[in-house]
Amino acid sequence: MIGAADFREIVRTLQTEYAGAEELKEPEAGRVFAAVIGMLEEMHLLEDDMFCGLIRVYLTVQGAHKVRFTAGGGHSCGFTARGIGESLYVESVGREDRVRPGDRILTMNGDSPADYRAKLSQRTAPLPISERDSWDAFLNYANQIEILHADGTKEALRLRKFPAEEQTPVRELRRLSDGALYARLDRVDDSEETADFLRQYREQAAEARTVVLDLRHQRGEGLTGYRAFVETVIPEPMSAAEFWGRKDLWTRYSETNTDRLIEGLQRMRTDADGELTAYLDEMLAELREERGRGFVPEPEEDPEEDDYIPGPRPERVILLLDTQTADDAEWFAARAARFDRVTTIGRETSGDYCYDYPVVLRFFRGVELSYPIAKSAAMRQAGECRGVKPMTEIPWTPEELLRDELPEQALRL
Repeated sequence: MIGAADFREIVRTLQTEYAGAEELKEPEAGRVFAAVIGMLEEMHLLEDDMFCGLIRVYLTVQGAHKVRFTAGGGHSCGFTARGIGESLYVESVGREDRVRPGDRILTMNGDSPADYRAKLSQRTAPLPISERDSWDAFLNYANQIEILHADGTKEALRLRKFPAEEQTPVRELRRLSDGALYARLDRVDDSEETADFLRQYREQAAEARTVVLDLRHQRGEGLTGYRAFVETVIPEPMSAAEFWGRKDLWTRYSETNTDRLIEGLQRMRTDADGELTAYLDEMLAELREERGRGFVPEPEEDPEEDDYIPGPRPERVILLLDTQTADDAEWFAARAARFDRVTTIGRETSGDYCYDYPVVLRFFRGVELSYPIAKSAAMRQAGECRGVKPMTEIPWTPEELLRDELPEQALRL
């Protein structure tokens, strides 16, 4: 059973160990949430699901998007939502078959979305809805919603709970008007499915005058997976270091963070042998030297890749960006935008690429908090986390959920 003492340690970790502590939106929220959790614990009403739900709401209120709290398998309501202005809409649908993208969520547990969010955030005034807000935690904590379907009918739904499952990433290649190639790859990884997609992408990009790369839902998981895209945008051969540049970091080597890192490596070492054991011993020795030094500058090592050779050279490459574009996908967009034939269109990205080097705080099996302890040097100098701003900004509208016209619209700009 996890409770108030565990929550206080989560709050302390965010305020003193997390790389983004200075960017937390509601510094006093921890005290209020701790009081609520403590009261529920004293009344023997605090169940694990309720505690986990409150933790996720707390992290969302703080804007700590790169902090992950997991508890066993977890659950979801089977769909995601996106807000704008005073309204909240169903964005993507998983296992919940009673809603469709574009449906408007009128109420959550009888309150407007803004009022419901304010109540769970321990605020007395409604919180404005921003399209950059995550609503997953609030939806998972609700019991019922009222929906206005796209056809104009209303429906009250008692929310169902589904086992949390990672959505299958979309991989799509198709032709737009004038023969432009549209490519969407939601996750860049080292899977065989991704490798096969990239082979097809190379073949079709060789015949296209314009390529539209849809990065709106992409979270990169390693720079090496971007070779096919990089060789589409570069004008001449260059090394990986030349393309990616340096994303130097400042890493918070507090006593707590280094102790948690050491604990994780020692756990790995028990099952290691030979060369891996020697490598882990070297890392452990380095961490012990860094222990308690606070924020330390660390130049990033150059990517270990062969030189990039320009592949098919379309006359124009358009990158579609959105608030969900994250991690290495953001870094790719920022670096690719240097070249003349590359245009970025859409919305400012998430800014998640500002953070790195996750550390895990474990409570017991399956329950843990993962948080980054490093931030980019550029972000530290600027004083805030900023995403990649597109050259041409096109505000998001709910109509995009019903008819995604942004790829064709981008061709006309």
